[in-house]
Amino acid sequence: MRRSGLLLAVTGMLCALAYSAAAEAAPKAKGGALKITVTNKRSVAITSLGFLPPGADTGGSNLLKKPLAPGKSIVLTVPAKKGECLFDILGSYEDELEISGSSMDVCKDHQLTLVD
Repeated sequence: MRRSGLLLAVTGMLCALAYSAAAEAAPKAKGGALKITVTNKRSVAITSLGFLPPGADTGGSNLLKKPLAPGKSIVLTVPAKKGECLFDILGSYEDELEISGSSMDVCKDHQLTLVD
């Protein structure tokens, strides 16, 4: 397994977003949607997390049904059209810091670990 990372801009500080890239494609859900495992390694809960096509200002609704507690993981289903793989990531934490990252290849990188 190959490790790669992406630095995210966060309000008031920088937060590292690390994700693992596996050789195989992300597991597919119904209707072409993709599954991604999100792990919260910060000391505060993630209250919202969305995936939207690169450059889109809107869309990417919150995929979390409840906040993701520190140290916990969840498998999310990312809605995707056939062949759509690149997504920008938007979200926020309980301490009001914001998550933003661009062009994550969800077809290839299906694990997302959020860290300080």
